[in-house]
Amino acid sequence: MMNQTHTPFQIIEWSNAFEKHFSSIYQHKMQNLPIINPNIQTELAVLNEIKPGMFLGAMVTPWFINLIFKIVDPQGKDRHHEIYTANVGQPITLSFPSGSYEFIVNHHENLGYFYACALISDMHSIENHDTAIEIAKQSVQLVFDQEAKEETTRQKDIKAISLGEAKVAQEESPADTSDSKTEKNEHNTPKVVPIKSLDEKLEEPVSRRALFGFASKNKPHTEQNDL
Repeated sequence: MMNQTHTPFQIIEWSNAFEKHFSSIYQHKMQNLPIINPNIQTELAVLNEIKPGMFLGAMVTPWFINLIFKIVDPQGKDRHHEIYTANVGQPITLSFPSGSYEFIVNHHENLGYFYACALISDMHSIENHDTAIEIAKQSVQLVFDQEAKEETTRQKDIKAISLGEAKVAQEESPADTSDSKTEKNEHNTPKVVPIKSLDEKLEEPVSRRALFGFASKNKPHTEQNDL
């Protein structure tokens, strides 16, 4: 879902090129790798203009879900070198109402500069594409939710998924259709099922970055930008 842009930046064309780029990576480099979940497709789940020239969204692929940030000037041109000194592969920090998040600088000749923040890198914890899209959209909403700092239930769910401590499962339809109906989730959100206890997980080496308060305490200094 893309909103209307207030700058000359062609959001629909850029979004299509972005999806095409990652679809090409999947087709030519990623297929049949064990990290791939074949039930997930490549799709830019959402991309919104949060301020003039600033776009935030979430990308879903069979091997990750990432937050995506893009910033352009009033003419629709990249502002990376105007704002940041970080090179490709280096981190920047963006501050949102829910907290500060580390994004990695990326560049592609057809896409310009864009920034990616890892949400989930074990897509086997998600059963299907629709669920992945829903998680991606909810994650973008949580970035702007000040209550996310207070560890809401949904926030904890996304943390657990991002750490590989839980997976997403579809609700099963109750066999009994009598007057006693199964209570549904208040917001009809996917059911999160634990995989391993925290103690079990702590015994394993850390294998992926987490989001919403689980960033490394020893990460290098990064450029910060409040949004």
